[in-house]
Amino acid sequence: MSKPMKEFLNQFKRFNLESKETFVFETKADFKLAGSSGKKVMKILAKSKMKIMYPLIPGIVVNSQGPLVAHTLHLMEKPG
Repeated sequence: MSKPMKEFLNQFKRFNLESKETFVFETKADFKLAGSSGKKVMKILAKSKMKIMYPLIPGIVVNSQGPLVAHTLHLMEKPG
């Protein structure tokens, strides 16, 4: 997770976010060693008792500048 992202998420501690609705969307490259900070973000949000509306939504990018791989956004359809 990037330093700016950590700093941003650390600010959440100052607010009462209980029951606020949220979801996590991450972008990453499609190769085995590509990291995922999305799971860490999900844990932080869960600790602040936010209501997570969707499972982690990965956005696979073609290269470091994008665009998203075709059909990535269909993953945002609400489960169930």
